[in-house]
Amino acid sequence: DAATGQVTGAVSTTIDITARKLAEEAQQRHLAMLQDATEARQEEILQQSEARLRALIENTTDAIWSVDDRHRLVIFNSTFSHRFTEVFGLVPQIGQGPRELLPAELAEHWQELLNRALRGDQFSESMQFTIGGQLRDYDVLFSPITAGGQVTGVTVYSRDVTPLRRALSALEQE
Repeated sequence: DAATGQVTGAVSTTIDITARKLAEEAQQRHLAMLQDATEARQEEILQQSEARLRALIENTTDAIWSVDDRHRLVIFNSTFSHRFTEVFGLVPQIGQGPRELLPAELAEHWQELLNRALRGDQFSESMQFTIGGQLRDYDVLFSPITAGGQVTGVTVYSRDVTPLRRALSALEQE
């Protein structure tokens, strides 16, 4: 009542929002399905990329390995693992670095080489290793890995050039 200020009645309106709620739920389910499909596709693309990388580094007789900016192994091929085990008697593992894998003096030398590459230099070194009781010559290429303009690691390629060096030596002696 306007004169007394008392409530004498009420007016109520209801709107059925069931259809809107159902539509929102359907939209959420659809978005979740799309997200799942996108994640599955991204996982498939990642797996394909990893398979191509693995094929690339395994389909060579060169030893190939990569380290991060703290000198820890990130990836390597079976040739690297096999040769490393032949030379040093240890099986390399992802996450290990020169200090865990090599004698102290040799570890220090390899850390210097990796640091040079981490400064952005690409270079090669000639090295010799005894494998199976035989002295072998290797050309070892150090290449910085860059991402976003920053050096984040080093890829190392080691090629056995013993037959080439022997052939050159034989030609020089003739």
